[in-house]
Amino acid sequence: MAVFPKTESNVYDLAVHMMNGLNEHGDLYPSISLEARTALGTAIGTYTTARNAQAEAQAAAKNATINKNDKQDALEEEMRKILYLAEHDCIDNPGNLDYIGWSDRKPPTPLTKPGQPGELTPTYEGPGTLKLSWGKPVSGGSVSSYRIERSDQPEGGGIPGPWTLITTSYSETVTMENQPRGVEMQYRVIATNAAGDSMPSNIATVVL
Repeated sequence: MAVFPKTESNVYDLAVHMMNGLNEHGDLYPSISLEARTALGTAIGTYTTARNAQAEAQAAAKNATINKNDKQDALEEEMRKILYLAEHDCIDNPGNLDYIGWSDRKPPTPLTKPGQPGELTPTYEGPGTLKLSWGKPVSGGSVSSYRIERSDQPEGGGIPGPWTLITTSYSETVTMENQPRGVEMQYRVIATNAAGDSMPSNIATVVL
């Protein structure tokens, strides 16, 4: 069984097909009166007129938008010229810029190094595999990346060795494989950006 079309183009195609079929083979459909056929033809015509008007309106709206954007670009260019000259005129009294709705340009805020990463938490993920998670710094500059460092305790105990870079992360979690097993290890995380390094996170002591 046929299903009535849902898209506009398919509805129109079916309507035209119906009209052509009724005009060419009207004797096959005695229940469909001439009045009904005329009404269908009128409906197709008024729809076509409305569709064409819509297409013209859409084209006009598109052109109007392009024209408006061009005029806005021209407006912004003239505004920038005026503001540049006004800033020069008011270099000694920047408060006078308030009269034209402008203000003195503030110097860029210098980048600061990140604050200390939040609580470092280790999670055992399997033999030799360790997941570390920590909190994003709540102060300082934005973080570019995190350095994950490890210090190993010598066999038989003693003072842990120097901190060594193990990996780098761009999020607040990292999973590391092939970590030493059966020895005590200490991990810490340092946030960094172009301004420098943060204070190290708390130390997480792990034995895998």
